[in-house]
Amino acid sequence: MYTTYLASMFVHVRFGVNEAHGKGVAIQFNFLTDEGAIKIDEVTGTFSTDSLKIKSAVRKLTGEILMIEQKDRTRKPKR
Repeated sequence: MYTTYLASMFVHVRFGVNEAHGKGVAIQFNFLTDEGAIKIDEVTGTFSTDSLKIKSAVRKLTGEILMIEQKDRTRKPKR
């Protein structure tokens, strides 16, 4: 499942980071790479997921996104 998730990231980001989906996927990709959940083999030029880290990294990312959304909702409108 996570390998398919990684593959779909490349599909969405190909439209560029100026598009909403591309930007969102770039953020996810960078976060998961920083967490060690996505590995890059520089010799072969291939990407893979680390099965021991990916699930917890996706949960952590989801939590971060939900907290950002919650903070945005509770902020008073600017006038």
